[in-house]
Amino acid sequence: MRIKPLPLLIGILLFFSIVMISKSEYKVKDISVNIQFATYVYDGQPEILPEIQMRPYYTGICINTDNMVREIFFCNQRTYQNPGIKNGWPQHTNGNLTHISKIIVEDLDTNGIKDIIVEADDGKIYAWDYVGNNLPGWPVVSSSFMGGHVSPSSIGDIDNDGDMELVSCPKDLVQEEGITKISIVSAWDHMGNILQNFPVFIEYPEGYSLFWWHGMTNPVLIDLDNDNDLEIIVCLTICENDGNGWISYWKFFAFHHNGLSVDGWPFIVQKEGDETPYGGGTPAAADVDNDGEVEVVVATNLLGDTEVWGKLYLLNKNGDVEEGNWPIITNDHIYSAPALADFDLDGDYEIVFGSSMDDSRFFVVDHFGNNLPGWPRDDLDHLSLVSAPAIGDLDGDFIPEIIQANGVYWNNKVFAWHIDGSDVNGWPVNFDPGNSTWCSPIIGDITGDDIPEIIVGNSDSKIYAWHNNGSKVNGWPKTIDSISFVTPALSDLEYDGNEDLIVASYSGYVYVWNTTSSFNPHTMHWPQFHHDAQHMGAYDGKEGFDMPPVVQISKPESAFYLFNRKILPFFAPLIFGRIIIEADATDDYRIDRVEFYIDNALQANISSPPYSWKWSERSFFKHTIIVIAYDNSSNSATDEVTVWKFF
Repeated sequence: MRIKPLPLLIGILLFFSIVMISKSEYKVKDISVNIQFATYVYDGQPEILPEIQMRPYYTGICINTDNMVREIFFCNQRTYQNPGIKNGWPQHTNGNLTHISKIIVEDLDTNGIKDIIVEADDGKIYAWDYVGNNLPGWPVVSSSFMGGHVSPSSIGDIDNDGDMELVSCPKDLVQEEGITKISIVSAWDHMGNILQNFPVFIEYPEGYSLFWWHGMTNPVLIDLDNDNDLEIIVCLTICENDGNGWISYWKFFAFHHNGLSVDGWPFIVQKEGDETPYGGGTPAAADVDNDGEVEVVVATNLLGDTEVWGKLYLLNKNGDVEEGNWPIITNDHIYSAPALADFDLDGDYEIVFGSSMDDSRFFVVDHFGNNLPGWPRDDLDHLSLVSAPAIGDLDGDFIPEIIQANGVYWNNKVFAWHIDGSDVNGWPVNFDPGNSTWCSPIIGDITGDDIPEIIVGNSDSKIYAWHNNGSKVNGWPKTIDSISFVTPALSDLEYDGNEDLIVASYSGYVYVWNTTSSFNPHTMHWPQFHHDAQHMGAYDGKEGFDMPPVVQISKPESAFYLFNRKILPFFAPLIFGRIIIEADATDDYRIDRVEFYIDNALQANISSPPYSWKWSERSFFKHTIIVIAYDNSSNSATDEVTVWKFF
């Protein structure tokens, strides 16, 4: 056998190039290297899924400094800017951040400042404050079986005690007295202490096989029974091989905040043929039909010989299927999470969802399961609709639009549709060729013009942003160290008026950037995965509206006061001596200031709670106390009370 000299020479040169690069120390020329955050070292191919491999095979280093990311591919170096990274970021997890991981932005410790929470595949849930410090008690171990895996999470005040709790789906196997059990839901307080009665376990029958990569949905937290606390809705898929094939089950559980099962649940979907459960997104929940009670939208898939794969159900609070054309049956899988919005402004919700694999379609149905005019869209060219849709009012007409990104099969599109099924002008748009996304879009204003943009992470390690007309935002995309599987988030973490963009990479890094925009919560139409930290997936129509503040004078009441002490009730406020005037002020975003007046004369301007002012000046007879609260958009509200004061 004769070896051709040219391929042999190329192979030898390539081998020695790799060896020399792996042993060399690199110096970035003509650029000051101030390594502030981290150094990433890759040995060979990055550890990512082969079907979405987009980086070239290489051995090299990637250095992230305060504003710069530099990568060395063999003997070539490229430099790109990452301006605006906040101090203290990025932070790193000890695991990878996969398509199951989610960024959650919420005030977990209820200190008035937002926190960042993310789940990694090392079996831990991480929580940081806005400057990158671990919250006390965090990270927590959520899953230890087989080295851990991602435990999808949600955050809410499940027991209505004023403190936030984190709820996850650990799906962890344990042995107790020879009995194998699986944990399907767990909950922690804001200090990382596991709550009483959690985790909730079910017995894991002998002969069953759990599909770890299926049913990895976030719990949904919502008040199912109108008792002012939150119930927990979680999904589990199980397969049993009885020797004649697989028997498959989808189970949707609902638990109270104390871990007890809600009456009527779980909702179970059995197999119809020789199928296995597959895919399925996080449920959505709201009062879909405007009857005063919550409904839950769930998707199931059964992969096998049958033509019936994807099914979408609408369940009532008792876990029963609602009346109408339910379930909706598709010829393909429903991978992504369904979403809800009142598109026709009639007080109830419509349901949007996509199906994909062989015959990709996108649906919009009413609460009876009927297709709306113009739907489904069946001209999507076999796209893989893996990411969840986002909903927001792009054109300011108070009727929201639907944003959907493609999946993992290189079709490179992001769509924007009106409710009549037509394309929004300028859409769809394309990623750079050869790339795709698992990320769901988010919608919010990042340019300061009060018009929302669409942000999507991608497999080329970039975060893209487009204006509502489909044009690219200047200065975007942003580049991170590896693939972005995780849906980004927008927030004002420390309530300083500056907008923060939070993104994460597959290699485990979480970044925070300042955008060029001042934060306006009323342009945050879909700011994180499935809309909110409870993952209800519902666009409530309040986005885009700036509600005025609410203010009320809480002191003095109709009573007799002696030197600030309430002595006894009276038909009107009667005050002798000094008194501290107190007011309660709230807003849908932030109170800017509260002003105190006596007889139209300004006395005090208070910019933070508690909103109070001491009236010490000697006064006699009848006076009017006026309090005016202003929000950050200069909207105002007024309250006043007439008092009698002596001395």
